[in-house]
Amino acid sequence: MAGKKVESLEQVVQICQKSAGQQKSNWFSQCIAQCAYPITWLILHTPITATQIRLIALVTGLTGISFLISPSILGFLLASLFFQIWYLLDQVAVQMTEYRRLASFTDRFFYLLIHRSIEMTVVFGISYYAFLLTGIPLLILWGFLASIAILLLNLLTDMKFKIFFEIAPTGLPKFTVATLRESIQKIKERRGQEVVKNLDLRNLAKTLLFFFRETCESYALIGILTACAIAETIIKLPLDFRLALLLFYGTVIPAIAIIELIRLVLSADSQP
Repeated sequence: MAGKKVESLEQVVQICQKSAGQQKSNWFSQCIAQCAYPITWLILHTPITATQIRLIALVTGLTGISFLISPSILGFLLASLFFQIWYLLDQVAVQMTEYRRLASFTDRFFYLLIHRSIEMTVVFGISYYAFLLTGIPLLILWGFLASIAILLLNLLTDMKFKIFFEIAPTGLPKFTVATLRESIQKIKERRGQEVVKNLDLRNLAKTLLFFFRETCESYALIGILTACAIAETIIKLPLDFRLALLLFYGTVIPAIAIIELIRLVLSADSQP
């Protein structure tokens, strides 16, 4: 890889976007992606692989967890910084696979595995911080249950796609990683448009469910953590933001998991 000529930065950006299928993403991911392109361009001149970058990103994210349980505000800030670096390196790895056209289901599995692991450990890390601060052991159990709930939410989503391919007819057109990601993005956009257009009570509940589900995604989780760390540093309020985050995620995540399970059970007999 190191001996292969690398195009200019502008060409690398075009190749990555074309390989990704030009899928749209949230504004946070778009900003991080733009920051990642120069780093990706530099690393492409080296023999470093995307898998190695992912491993470095994983270590960076886990380092952020260790700072997250620190009782100091500085530890909270450092945790948010390491999480941002983790997400940035993760985007670099994605762009490297897109440029080198090495995207595969194995690569996608590794990508999701790291994201799911960080999401779980962030929630548990906040609960462990709360335990160290208050000395209440039940807070660790609360965080553990919330971590299991977020794992269950992600498992439900991932299993739906696995089952889809198992029961799909043999005449189903061949999918690539790019077309799959593009299809998933279109589904998300359509759901978002539907809940915004129809604001009656039923659709309002769907809107809230959609919103709270999105707050559990890694990009939103990292963004919220960073905002809280900056706010706690600048604004001197008698409020511990990490305890507030535990209250929010420790309540929201299990509630969404239960709702999704109930919806799945109720719709099981009505769908072929």
